[in-house]
Amino acid sequence: MTRTLAILLFTLSAVEGLAPAAHGAPAVPDQMGLAAKASLLESDALKWMAVVGLPPGAEFAVVGEDPVTHGVEALVRFPASYHVPPHWHSHLESMVVIRGKLWVTIEEKRTSYGSEAVVRLPAGLLHAFDTGWRGCTFFLRTDKPFDLFYQHPEDSKQ
Repeated sequence: MTRTLAILLFTLSAVEGLAPAAHGAPAVPDQMGLAAKASLLESDALKWMAVVGLPPGAEFAVVGEDPVTHGVEALVRFPASYHVPPHWHSHLESMVVIRGKLWVTIEEKRTSYGSEAVVRLPAGLLHAFDTGWRGCTFFLRTDKPFDLFYQHPEDSKQ
């Protein structure tokens, strides 16, 4: 599993343009004040809250927010047998499944993603989520403030 995770992280860094430079490394940045900006959180320090706009049962814990774009980084957990109806966002939604299975439905095709899977959904893509009997926990990152728009507005009243 460690090798798989290392390959996954290297692949993600290459996709995001963060792969190590092939020809020499830049100078080490000035370290003044950088340690104060680090987020090092144990799971018992997370503040879990209900996700406004999702059906009851979903929880999230914010890990960070980009001060310029207001994109968020958060841990999200869905309970067992959970369903989020078809919806879309105005932002990129990147997820890494940590535990359980996340079923994603796009254009009537339903696919399951387990631990260490990466799911990256562009802004505007209509999709739905489901979980199995164990529920699902995943890391979420958005490139703008989180929002949610249901295909059928009556679904927002759940």
